[in-house]
Amino acid sequence: MIWTYISRITAGVFCNILFLSSVSAQLKLTDLVTMQSANAEKVKTFFSVSGYEWTGSENDKPDFQIDGYTLYNDAITWSRSSETVKYLTHSGYQNIITYSLPQQEFSNLENQLKTQSSFVSSQIKDNQLISKYQKGNLQFIFKASKDGYYSINQIIVFNASDVHNRISKLCDACKGKGINQQYAQCTHCNGRGKSNCNNCRGTGTLQCSYCKSGKLNCYSCNGQGKTNCYSCNGRGIRNCNQCYGKGSQSCNACRGSGKINQYIGVTTLQLTCGRCKGSGAVQCGNCSGVGSYKCDACDGTGGKTCSSCNGNGSKVCGHCNGNYSSSCTYCSGTGISREACYYCQGNGHTNQVVSSTCPVCQGSRLKN
Repeated sequence: MIWTYISRITAGVFCNILFLSSVSAQLKLTDLVTMQSANAEKVKTFFSVSGYEWTGSENDKPDFQIDGYTLYNDAITWSRSSETVKYLTHSGYQNIITYSLPQQEFSNLENQLKTQSSFVSSQIKDNQLISKYQKGNLQFIFKASKDGYYSINQIIVFNASDVHNRISKLCDACKGKGINQQYAQCTHCNGRGKSNCNNCRGTGTLQCSYCKSGKLNCYSCNGQGKTNCYSCNGRGIRNCNQCYGKGSQSCNACRGSGKINQYIGVTTLQLTCGRCKGSGAVQCGNCSGVGSYKCDACDGTGGKTCSSCNGNGSKVCGHCNGNYSSSCTYCSGTGISREACYYCQGNGHTNQVVSSTCPVCQGSRLKN
């Protein structure tokens, strides 16, 4: 059937016979190598006789990434059963081919390549095992899923010198994308992935709830630094113990009546007491009529230094040992909770992608 179709090909496409000689049930490594250097028309002819359906659009511009840099290309896509081939072209540059196929055929092609090329590197990234091989100027990248669940088996073939020449012209800041894309930072945890500690409210320290600045008012003196004199009850003076604070005493001459009796014969006369002038009281000789005197216990101050606080009016807080604040034991002083942030699940960012023009290349994708 295939050879019947070939016999009908016009002379203008006769050069495609080299392609057709390598056609088989599955693509071979030599097919990929040959297509890499062929033009788009030859590739179309090759796939049309190989049972592939052209499902792509020449307006597609997929992102092709190598070494983290993004190259944009025009794409033509073919598919057959579980196989998909993307033939990427770019004006002035060699072609790039990406080929997705089942695991067994993927492994067979890689085993073929191992005997025909030199091994470059191998790494596991984003759940994929990525192996690189070099054959002349061609570079082959084999991407296999880390486990069989994702079923990602892809081969990328390209001219290494051409691609790296293109990469050398791209902006290093945005890796050739022209934009910066990143996830929006979680505002609940400020990008840490963990929320503020609820115990210390994110400060990392706890303030003592019993004191102010690590000190407590002395209970004995109520923070005054001194206590009332017990002898004078804080007045600084004491009542005279002779007149009991009145400043006067009862006149002894008239016994406080202000009158004295004078007997003349059988007649009794009441005369005004000459000592107290009839008042019945005379000035206290003990306190000179003041009624009080300076307390000798406190020297008239009315108080004395508090023995509990030595006159400071305060004592070191026993709850915080005078430190007032202490490291939060729940978060070990970091202010950050032990649990992952509830809102971003510990990622530090939301699922929203924020894009902005690259400030270095101003969106041109190229180096200045």
